[in-house]
Amino acid sequence: LIVLAQPQKSVIETTDDTIKIVGTAGDDRSVEKVEFLVNGKSVKTLATRGISIVERPSKSGTEKTPSYSFEQIIALEIGENEIRIVATDDEGLSRPLVIKVTRQPEKGDVYVLVIGISEYEDTNLPKLPYAEVDAQSIYDFYTQNQKSLAQPENVTIIIGEKADSRGIRRALSALSKKAKEFDTVICYYAGHGDTGKHPTQGTQYYMIPQDAAKDDLFGTAIGVSDLQNLWGAVTSKRKVFIADCCNSGGFTELRGEKEGFEQGLGSGS
Repeated sequence: LIVLAQPQKSVIETTDDTIKIVGTAGDDRSVEKVEFLVNGKSVKTLATRGISIVERPSKSGTEKTPSYSFEQIIALEIGENEIRIVATDDEGLSRPLVIKVTRQPEKGDVYVLVIGISEYEDTNLPKLPYAEVDAQSIYDFYTQNQKSLAQPENVTIIIGEKADSRGIRRALSALSKKAKEFDTVICYYAGHGDTGKHPTQGTQYYMIPQDAAKDDLFGTAIGVSDLQNLWGAVTSKRKVFIADCCNSGGFTELRGEKEGFEQGLGSGS
């Protein structure tokens, strides 16, 4: 028989990422072990967060005890989590108890970074008359339109000279500090993008900031690998990167994988 002190319900909905289970497993003979399984997979015992088993002395004074007290903190995945607690006695007979926990994702906030560059410091880079106009339109929508889900204070725009290499890097770094797991992050970039030389890879695709030099993109622009690190540092699971630029297909290698999003632009890309 398994008796739970916490939780008191067997069907639960929550936005928490963990659940604490406290209870006792008893048997008229002896309880040999208590095992926890989540969606069919056994939960490992951890030194700091695992099962804490307390033996209760029996009246006969034998080594075998009639019950185990347990406490377990279990991590929850988004969606359905079937937690099965199985108590096994000294004859190998088991008695399961099932708790069904649905973890709902938190809505979170919406953060938007808008970058636009129409005229470059290096005159060898052609002007883009509409880049900053488009960027301003995106900014105006997210800060003024009633359909926008972003709060105005969470929308940032850097255009013209402010969109130099340092400015773009700092803006992305700021996102990584503010945006949390369940927030949504949108980055819109309107400007030049192109393939340039790379000392070890041969060539690489670059986002070209306002102060970049056309003849030295490796030293002055933001390469795909740098962008991957900057965008990947934003840990939100919902991220959208919009590249409104020349040869924007160069950004396709930054796409994350469907399961896990462990590659490309990082988790949630």
